[in-house]
Amino acid sequence: MKLLLVGASAGSIDTVEKLLAAIDTSKAVTLLAIHIGNRYLGDFVSLLQKRSSKPVELLEEFVPLQPGTVYLCDTHDSCIDVCQGNGELYVRYNRSESSIYKPDINYLFTNVAKSELAKGSAAILLSGIGSDGALGLKALKSSGALTLVIDEKSAPIYGIPRAAIEMGAHCRIVDVKEAAFYIERFWNGELS
Repeated sequence: MKLLLVGASAGSIDTVEKLLAAIDTSKAVTLLAIHIGNRYLGDFVSLLQKRSSKPVELLEEFVPLQPGTVYLCDTHDSCIDVCQGNGELYVRYNRSESSIYKPDINYLFTNVAKSELAKGSAAILLSGIGSDGALGLKALKSSGALTLVIDEKSAPIYGIPRAAIEMGAHCRIVDVKEAAFYIERFWNGELS
């Protein structure tokens, strides 16, 4: 199964919209792990539903994930485990006292990197302060996933992408609209 992982924090709303508008996610499960206040989750899902042609839902535990749907990770718990069972993909939320991030992008990315899903996965880090997601992106790269970070022009706040670049966690640095080109080529087996 194809999996698109998107990690982001501050200043990401417009960047997420541009990414979703540019990419064909009809054959992939898309997980958006975005640092956003819990009380704004429903509003963000509604906004993406209105501005995107793709179905967008709040990610629920133990509900089979459907290709073509974009899921916004809940921010009640830090850690998201992506699981497979009976031919289906689903998530399980776990609380972590050691993580300050909700959701914890590093945890999500690293969890996928340890699974057989990694080789068919593409991951991108968008805008944000700090470095959450950079270590997980590096783990995904080591596991055969396509790992992208957006360029400084595309990111309102460049902390997270810069941290990933500094540790060599990326396969490519791209404009947010170019990301779709590389992801679709990777999924089509034209890019390794």
